[in-house]
Amino acid sequence: MNLKMLILLLVASTASAQHPRDFVTDGALSVLSIQNGNAVNAIIETIYEESRSEYADASYLNMFLAQLFEDPTAVDLSQEFLLAVEPTVLADGQRPSGMFGPMPHLLVVCKAKEGRALVPLGSLLKSSEKVDGWFVASGADAISIRTKKELSPIFAQLPDAQIGNVIRFGPLWRQLGPIAQMMGGMFIGSMNKPGIDGVISKETRMQSKAARGAFQVATAWCGKVETISVGLNIENFELTSIIEVEMKEADGVTVDNDSLMEMASYFVDNSLQYGMSKELTLKLFALQQSMIGQQDQVLPLELLEGIRFMAENSGEYVVGMNLDSTNGLAISALNDVSDQGAYLKGVSEQVTTSVAVLAEELFINLSASDAPFSWNISMKGTSAQEQQVMDSIVHKGDQLRFKKQGSDRVAMLFGPKSWRAFAAPHASSLSQVMRPHANSIAIDLACSIDARKLIAGFLHVANQETDEPMYVASSPSARNSLLFGSTNTGMFIELKSNLLGLAKLAFELNNGN
Repeated sequence: MNLKMLILLLVASTASAQHPRDFVTDGALSVLSIQNGNAVNAIIETIYEESRSEYADASYLNMFLAQLFEDPTAVDLSQEFLLAVEPTVLADGQRPSGMFGPMPHLLVVCKAKEGRALVPLGSLLKSSEKVDGWFVASGADAISIRTKKELSPIFAQLPDAQIGNVIRFGPLWRQLGPIAQMMGGMFIGSMNKPGIDGVISKETRMQSKAARGAFQVATAWCGKVETISVGLNIENFELTSIIEVEMKEADGVTVDNDSLMEMASYFVDNSLQYGMSKELTLKLFALQQSMIGQQDQVLPLELLEGIRFMAENSGEYVVGMNLDSTNGLAISALNDVSDQGAYLKGVSEQVTTSVAVLAEELFINLSASDAPFSWNISMKGTSAQEQQVMDSIVHKGDQLRFKKQGSDRVAMLFGPKSWRAFAAPHASSLSQVMRPHANSIAIDLACSIDARKLIAGFLHVANQETDEPMYVASSPSARNSLLFGSTNTGMFIELKSNLLGLAKLAFELNNGN
């Protein structure tokens, strides 16, 4: 795809857009809008061309439209495409079918290319009509064209994006929720199958109990949601996805990200950086605690106790990680604490009691060093080749260290003694993720990942046990980010991904560069 043509398509997307939105009814439960699908297809095509993918010529929006039309190429994607979910209204005297009443149906509004005809698939779209050049198709047996000039209220919540979607989840869940609960209950019930001895094992009962608990939490959360909106934009080949969830009765939040922002500003350029609130840390720890005794338990009890201590005695914290040939595995963290001395003493006790399990489970050997709250680190392999791999992760002389940072923080360092984990305050990759939302979102989790740098580190380790090493170039960037937090109305999620950088990285990996 010629980049000049791609730019023209993007510029034209606003200037030439028509607005067929007045066909969507006032009671619409969901609306999906695609603005200038030609530009979206062109962007995707360019990305796949850079990755030298066999799917480079695929038209992904046409693949989606093929579920609705016999010939998806007849849809004019230079115009706005709308897909709505609307409640089905029964005609006078018509009796509802099924135990849950009439199901919602689809409404599609689009334009056909000049000289082309649109033929909807009868399984989803049963009736259609052409109005003022617009093709309107419905999943209802008989289509009813809306004639109001004012737009449906649902459009007030539709994100202004290349691809936008809004779901009135509350009304939708009132109808579909009972179906989901029935199906979920049946599935969980089917998990309690007895073994060949005719007895349901303890592990099976625990897994079923955990699944039932998780399902109850999920359905309870769904019952509290009013609206979900999603906006997708691609600019300079970077995909930005924003998801907002509006709750029926949202709790007010206090926005104070100053400490997270300040701690993030000290990081050097790690391949992975993230920051987390105390509230989310405790929720994740509670989830891990609920898995104790199950087959999928992730960590031994001794390590969980150490995590429990840090979760309960830390405030907000940030973590940075890097893996490369210079420093091996290097991890740094900053924690807000209320009592530095008590925290350091408690951490020291937890590390001391975990020495044996670290050696047994993770092959990490710790021995006390001369400095306080500091341990020498080594890894022990079972063969010369395995030892070579471990030596590329943990270098000779590496240490685990905890130390005071300022008056109310504790730093954790895992790596070479000479490694400078922190720098003067600056715009680190993590702080750049948080900055646009620092005054409006109570941030629970923010993360920045340089996929190219991270994969280069893993390849360095993997190359220790192969005669055909793989490498990737140091550029271009393939950085991605995630931000999750709370607002006064509900929840906010932002994901950013450098699609072109990831495509080029995929090409290098697939071709053994």
